[in-house]
Amino acid sequence: MSQEKSTIPGNHQQVPLKVLAIGSAYEDTILYVDKFPPEDGKQRAQRVEKRRGGNAGNTLTVLSQFPLTQGYFMASMASKDASAFLLHDFETHNIKTSTCIFRSNAELAPVAYIIYADNTSSRTIINYNSIDELTFEEFKRKFEAACVEEVDTLNNDLPFNWIHFEGRNVVEVAKMIDYIGTKVWRPRTKISVELEKPYRRGLETLMSRADVVFFSKVFAEGKGYNHAGDFLQIMSPHCKNTALLFCTWGSSGAMCYNNQTRKLSTEPALPIPSVVDTVGAGDTFTAGVIYGLTQGMTTEGCLKFACELAGRKCAQVGFDCVVEKMSKLF
Repeated sequence: MSQEKSTIPGNHQQVPLKVLAIGSAYEDTILYVDKFPPEDGKQRAQRVEKRRGGNAGNTLTVLSQFPLTQGYFMASMASKDASAFLLHDFETHNIKTSTCIFRSNAELAPVAYIIYADNTSSRTIINYNSIDELTFEEFKRKFEAACVEEVDTLNNDLPFNWIHFEGRNVVEVAKMIDYIGTKVWRPRTKISVELEKPYRRGLETLMSRADVVFFSKVFAEGKGYNHAGDFLQIMSPHCKNTALLFCTWGSSGAMCYNNQTRKLSTEPALPIPSVVDTVGAGDTFTAGVIYGLTQGMTTEGCLKFACELAGRKCAQVGFDCVVEKMSKLF
């Protein structure tokens, strides 16, 4: 068991954090089973849980637990009636959804069914989403309204100090990032992109536009790599010269490659008494990096902080109170 002190800042002066995350939201149904069922078989689950899912939203759920943090979520969603469960959960976690687009003709929210096998800690995900993706013009309209709201509320010309994108809808997202680049405050804002699914085309276009790039193990393996460090160094020419590249690797921890210094940093996974729930661990890691960098942590300190936060999430069900537990020992 880990007896090290938490990496969370103690007397650190908190920097207010305003985050906009653009992605998708799902109604997740998680089935916990002893082992993955055979094809054409029948098996009883140990338990079932329904929660709000979606990578960007999960990241905001963790970030919302930090002091002086306000999150905005933007997505193309089903009608407000069909999205009632999702909207209520966002509201419960103090995440604003005024930046969302609601499709009045979409009567079914995106859904995901997750089979979590206890014997291997594997997650098998089947999802369905028939809702049209967010367009650049829709983004522009909602983005401008949110910027005005934040500037007016805080009397500050910087509406967001971090904007995070899921790696999807590449052509439109590239336009969104380029549009943000026209703002006078852009040099004071970090833009990050998360790349999880290797089969999506044109993702290199997004890599070259982001200040911070998050890669999943699935993405790296899908590109033919079995080591995070090798993969990050191969990906580095596709990214900005000043970019930070992160790659999570499950129980092996995570790595970061600093494109400016050419330094590769490694951090092992946090030793925990028992793995309880790994759903959303990568999203929690992303939240840790975003928070750490905005609070002035070094790259190495941020990597350690994010790995610990993700590890503590794996030791509990869901995301609630995970930040609070950063100050405690196992």
